[in-house]
Amino acid sequence: MTKSGVWADTPQRLLTVLIGLPIVLGIVFLGAPLSTITIIIIATIAIIELYTISHVHGRWIGFFIMGVAIYIVFPMSLLIAIRDGENGLEWTLLLFFTNWGTDTFALLGGRMFGKRKLAPKISAGKTWEGAEIGFISGCCAGWIVGLTAGLPFLTVLIAPPIVSIMTILGDLLESRIKRLLNAKDSSHLLPGHGGFLDRIDGLLLAIPIFYIIIKLS
Repeated sequence: MTKSGVWADTPQRLLTVLIGLPIVLGIVFLGAPLSTITIIIIATIAIIELYTISHVHGRWIGFFIMGVAIYIVFPMSLLIAIRDGENGLEWTLLLFFTNWGTDTFALLGGRMFGKRKLAPKISAGKTWEGAEIGFISGCCAGWIVGLTAGLPFLTVLIAPPIVSIMTILGDLLESRIKRLLNAKDSSHLLPGHGGFLDRIDGLLLAIPIFYIIIKLS
């Protein structure tokens, strides 16, 4: 793919972000019950997307249900608990901005500077350079949010690096799943981004360990 081709989806991505980001932030700030309902809806859509691309049927339905319970339902339930817990708004913003910073700058860094493939058998587009830039950016975003919000210093120090690493691994895991299912995106509901599962893939691995970290703080 040419350099111009790599950036072909940029207008769609920007438009989706410009529309979606204020909505997501508004829901996060308002909290329950709106945030709870939204998380349940997103989780449901992600499950439907995975079901659609997996073409699962018959005796495999049981395994699919167990899989999505662990992969999607469990972490999204913990996300509800995080938002509804003590300092829920601040912790959720730290989690989201770390995740978004990692995702966004891994993409941008990979497209601008990427040379060494991160996991070519899983995803041809991901590079070490992108992952490194995404990691640093995600950590900085999380640290800024956490320190500005006055959250416990030690937790703020260690949480963003772990969330950033889990975001990268979660993205790779979903890419592996899609490759096994011969799917490029989970759906086309979010122009330039794919589906809802494509947007929350990094969060799904990050949320459980983030929940443990803040509970131990």
